[in-house]
Amino acid sequence: MGKYQDICITIPNNLRYIPLIQDSTAAFARIIGLDEKSTNEVVLGVEEAVVNVINHAFAEGEKASFNIIFQQTALGMQILIREQGMPFDPEELTRLAQKDRTEAEDTRGLGLHLMYRFMDEVSFVNLGKAGKETRLVKYSGIRMRDVMDLPQSDSHKQADEVPVYQIHLMKPEQAVNVSRCAYMSYGYSYSSEYIYYPELLRQLNEEGKMVSLVASSENNEIIGHVALIFQGDDPHVPVVDDAFVNPKYRGAGCLNDLGAAVIEWAQNNGLIGLYTWSVTTHPYSQRVAVKWGLSDTAILISGDLPFDFKALKEGAGQRESETILFTYLNAKHAIQIYPPAQHADMIQQIYHSLGVEAKILTIGSSLDLLEEDAVLELKYDVPSIIAFVTVKTYGKNVVHEVNRMLRGLCLERLETIYLKLPLTSPYTAILTEEFETLGFFFSGIMPGSEGCDQLILQYLNNQVIDYDLIKVHTEMGQKILAYIKNHDPNQILKL
Repeated sequence: MGKYQDICITIPNNLRYIPLIQDSTAAFARIIGLDEKSTNEVVLGVEEAVVNVINHAFAEGEKASFNIIFQQTALGMQILIREQGMPFDPEELTRLAQKDRTEAEDTRGLGLHLMYRFMDEVSFVNLGKAGKETRLVKYSGIRMRDVMDLPQSDSHKQADEVPVYQIHLMKPEQAVNVSRCAYMSYGYSYSSEYIYYPELLRQLNEEGKMVSLVASSENNEIIGHVALIFQGDDPHVPVVDDAFVNPKYRGAGCLNDLGAAVIEWAQNNGLIGLYTWSVTTHPYSQRVAVKWGLSDTAILISGDLPFDFKALKEGAGQRESETILFTYLNAKHAIQIYPPAQHADMIQQIYHSLGVEAKILTIGSSLDLLEEDAVLELKYDVPSIIAFVTVKTYGKNVVHEVNRMLRGLCLERLETIYLKLPLTSPYTAILTEEFETLGFFFSGIMPGSEGCDQLILQYLNNQVIDYDLIKVHTEMGQKILAYIKNHDPNQILKL
């Protein structure tokens, strides 16, 4: 499948143009290869997003226009809706969504909830004076058939018959067997849905957005897989993800070999660092990450749905918490940050565990917030029922806007909301305490390239977590977990 050029159309803020938008969306979806079901779903998602823009982004009677950009991506299709209307108000969208749920319950009519139901990724970016951007992503409809129905490998090894394997970059024809290996490890519970799409795995690797390394036997059986995923605003620090081994070969050292190979590849290609997310239902994946040289820097409480781990005894219980582990690939001696005073010592300890000394910068006495509006990004992780709010640029209204978003997200029944703050900004040192008065509490840090380090706060929406069920492998990780529990305002409800 070829790569098609982006299409941009300019639309007046008038509902009469909705049919034109529907037709344009459907036409582009079909051009890039989405099936009819996915095409219909993306049309509904885009329609609702556009209706929200027309009805709520502009003053009554105001004549204006906005842009809709259609893009083909490795995962399928992305739609960007850019406008310079009134500031984004998630509470207003939530009230509209709740109204639609009641009045159109039988017909599955329009409503904000349709965006989350039919789109695979939904995010909103407040660009300040430049306006706002709604981002919608739909994965390709070319869904793989049930992987267990595909022709199986000729190999029928017993658990103690580990075949000789080689580790190398995934070949295009091996994508199907990688998907099958994922199924053998997780069933269909794995959070990265693209792992079940061989076509998308191939394309992601071809476009350099994903680097898959596999351990394969002579007869092309995939023993294990690990990948580097390049995403977000820090292209020099990818996430190590999608690491799994066929259950019948676990314990043979394959993941250790894959880890050494992926780190060697990253170093040879000039990357700054690597991070990964490990579940805390069991310590297995954390032990592997530690063997690869990664260290705990944050724990995301209630970050995902419970996983179903095949061939592992630990069963699913409360929502899954995940620990973030990080490593610098080259020696880094010092970093300059503006941490909040109440967490400065813990943050310094985390950096020290990474082999880095964190120098705390002092703040001038006359530091005032900028007159401009804050630039915020709101991203939904639809399958996990969580959201991330990222402060891109501080402004005079930043606390107010974060509070508005938080209330709206809680009304939408999102389980957990994470707030990411730049550690290289002095406003993080000043304003973290105000965010904590809203109910956010410490989660940890996310190191990165120069100027990209972040402090992570988290908010639990009507959840009381049993911290005894969270299994953390390292001493540093256990220290972070105890610190988080001590700052979790919801724990008072257990007293």
